[in-house]
Amino acid sequence: MSTFARRYPQLSSTIFSALRCRRLGPATSVLEVDYSIVCTDASFLPMTVLAWILVVLVPVGFPLSLLVLLGRRSTQETADPDGHLRAMYGFCVDDYRPECWFYEPVDMLRKLALTGLLQFVQRGTATQVFCGCALAFVSSGLQLRLQPYRATEANVLKTLVDTQLF
Repeated sequence: MSTFARRYPQLSSTIFSALRCRRLGPATSVLEVDYSIVCTDASFLPMTVLAWILVVLVPVGFPLSLLVLLGRRSTQETADPDGHLRAMYGFCVDDYRPECWFYEPVDMLRKLALTGLLQFVQRGTATQVFCGCALAFVSSGLQLRLQPYRATEANVLKTLVDTQLF
């Protein structure tokens, strides 16, 4: 797996943290990761715009782009006897059964939801815990239903990991 794909959850969470402000009073809102940055200040606006652009490009854009590229790959694989497409995208599809070529980007979106998006759901509340459990439950069910890996041992291990997360 590429270095970018391994660091994707942490990078996404960092980008989202640039958008998370904490209200300290009726007129004061500060960035949670750095209380010296006032969110209501006009100088914070360019950072907010840049953070939203990065959200579209990285946390959402990378897995969706990969999904489109892999979809194209799956339809062109029969027309690629030399294996160029397999060499290009093998890092994210070789472990999966051919009919589950889409599972890596879907798993990246799951990681995004669990690590990045949950930080916007009323932090530290039962609602956040419920949303996290619901996401873990749905992803565990998807894993159980699809059994996307070629190796049975990998499917069993991933199912156990998803169960533990839930």
